[in-house]
Amino acid sequence: MNILKAAAFDLGNTIIGQGITPVPGVIDALQALRERGLILVVASNADVPVEHSLAMLEQTGLRQYFTHVFNSYSLGVSKPDARFFHKIFTTLKIQPHECVMIGDSVYADIQGAKKVGMSAIWYAPLQNNPDSSAADGVIIHMQFLVPLIEKIDAHLYSIHQSANQS
Repeated sequence: MNILKAAAFDLGNTIIGQGITPVPGVIDALQALRERGLILVVASNADVPVEHSLAMLEQTGLRQYFTHVFNSYSLGVSKPDARFFHKIFTTLKIQPHECVMIGDSVYADIQGAKKVGMSAIWYAPLQNNPDSSAADGVIIHMQFLVPLIEKIDAHLYSIHQSANQS
């Protein structure tokens, strides 16, 4: 049984890198997560109309993987504001613990997600020795994303099982 139902990705420097190209390994990771049955969404502090973010996703070949794009322009609030994340939960009809946030900002992505009860993965490709204390895990390359999400999901499942046996 999977507890995680969705994964929310920051846009810039997490799935799209410099020169409007997908970050290395992200296409394989998105494909594997979609095959695993996760709903994939973009959760960005981009202050531009959603259509602009959709065009970037289309240009990079990533659009097909995402069901929704949430950004600060359309929502009127930015991460780490809890209202940003709650819009995702309401739209997807999920609970916070059923979603994992993947992003490059400890403050906006990781601390914001953790504050509302989500799991969070810090994408830190430029860090030599990243401190993972704020996140549920840190990856320096997208090839490590799927195994880490599976590990987090297994941990959530064991907590769920323990709670049900009490």
